[in-house]
Amino acid sequence: TIRDSPGAHLQLRPFPSSLRVLVLNSTGILWQQVLEVEPFVPELEELHVVDNGISVLADDSMPSSDHFPNLKLLNLEGNAIADWSEIWRLRSLPRLARLILNRNRLASLHYSRPDTDAPAAFASLTAIHVSGNPLCSWSSIDALHCFPALRELRITNCPITQSQGITVTRLLIIARVAQLQFLNGGLVRPKERLDAEKMY
Repeated sequence: TIRDSPGAHLQLRPFPSSLRVLVLNSTGILWQQVLEVEPFVPELEELHVVDNGISVLADDSMPSSDHFPNLKLLNLEGNAIADWSEIWRLRSLPRLARLILNRNRLASLHYSRPDTDAPAAFASLTAIHVSGNPLCSWSSIDALHCFPALRELRITNCPITQSQGITVTRLLIIARVAQLQFLNGGLVRPKERLDAEKMY
């Protein structure tokens, strides 16, 4: 795998400059090596780096926010990210709309509102998938309410979703994240939201 030589630069064949989708699943690639690919794919819109054991998303010399200006979907499923601060490094990606984080090691997530003059974090993010993470506090769900464009959430197989029945859990999430339109693939209907708010 690529990771057999950690720290080594990738030997890359030229990519077509118009490449829109790049899949690097199960290659053992490090995130720093992913960033080395970025100059070759300026139009990239989808990046899949599933099942690579990635635990950090940048170092001080290569901040993630300086890369992938056209990226709309980032799939980091099945990695080893345990600290939400690593995900927070992605907050300035200007067009990121879908973020897939299933099967990582995240126990919590947070949202810090920017200073008055700063742009909102994750300003374009409309969908986030966090199933299969050890999320254990409802404060993580409350944080999702702060994401300005969020409309879709997938969250199953987490401690907080297993502590209540399926129906009660769904209603609690809908009540806490007011802007959700889709939850676990199902449309949030007006009556369901009304019932959720009454229960909450």
